[in-house]
Amino acid sequence: MKVLHIVPYLPKASGVTTFVVEISDALQRSGNDNAIAVKDWGHFDVAASAAGVLRVRMGDVAARLMDYDVIHMHGIWPPFMHGIVKECKRRNKPIVWSLHGMLAPWAMRHKWWKKRLAWALWQKHDLRAAAVLHVTSEREREWVEACGFKNRIENVPLGTNLSEMVPLRRHEAKTLLFVGRVNPVKGLENLIRAWQVVQSEEWKLRIVGTDVANYSGTLISLVRSLALETSIEFPGPKYDDALDEEYRNADALILPSFTENFGGVVVDALAWGLPVITSKGTPWQEVEAIRCGWWVENDSESLANALRALISLSDVERVEMGTRGRELVRSKYSWNAVAVRMKTVYESLLETDATGRMPVVSNYAKI
Repeated sequence: MKVLHIVPYLPKASGVTTFVVEISDALQRSGNDNAIAVKDWGHFDVAASAAGVLRVRMGDVAARLMDYDVIHMHGIWPPFMHGIVKECKRRNKPIVWSLHGMLAPWAMRHKWWKKRLAWALWQKHDLRAAAVLHVTSEREREWVEACGFKNRIENVPLGTNLSEMVPLRRHEAKTLLFVGRVNPVKGLENLIRAWQVVQSEEWKLRIVGTDVANYSGTLISLVRSLALETSIEFPGPKYDDALDEEYRNADALILPSFTENFGGVVVDALAWGLPVITSKGTPWQEVEAIRCGWWVENDSESLANALRALISLSDVERVEMGTRGRELVRSKYSWNAVAVRMKTVYESLLETDATGRMPVVSNYAKI
């Protein structure tokens, strides 16, 4: 089976990049041929870890569609993707389309004045043509259905690579880690206000991530106004080994977002053996069911209560929570496990009936 992934660009610290590279790598290792076509090659260096995955020039895609069994599109909005959909229709190639949270209500409202024309002219119609719309949580499925789509929808989560087992952490000052884009949707102002209420001398908060529209400046001003400079740190973005070091030195992770389609940093933290506090704006109620974290509202009072619960844990209790989280990742969220589920989706589009004919898997009649 041969799969061609179409993606506009592959920026660092992006859930899209992580999924495209890791799923291609995992499928390639299991004996399936994968290729990645990227519109903006300036970002493609971050995909170098996808061992053996063929890199295709976007200009060559139309001519090479017949070389692939399934076309996997990632993200929405760029006009060039409309042209690829038309070529897939002409060659009757099934499309799996990963939405990566881009139909979330918050995402749809953001700069809607720019998106509404594309939505009316091509994007809505192109999505209807997909054989499968891929989501990463049941919450994202609800967003897709709320947009009126009747396509087959498959929920396949993001994954992670299990880190080495970390030793019992014994730090003079324990660290609560946030990892992600530093922007208003992440709920960081509520977190900082909750941090002021808790005021633990044994813990510090590190906010690690890329600044969006100088929002870090707003947060730093808030920290100063609350006299929290000694317990809250803003080290900026971290990648690769430097990010691994942040997880290795942390004692827990928090993600207080207003909305997330998945929240990949949660599964990364669980893989590192960290308890997690995450908001009900994320789809991670599982951390409470497995008893490896807290799933709470993201107002300051609810966050403060969860922080108190975390701080009250002994080292042994915290490690026990982390161990349960790692077992959850091992059973359900490793990239190998995710690749098996994604491969099943692809293969279902290529099955033949008793007469040897391929089933009708596309929705091209709708465009």
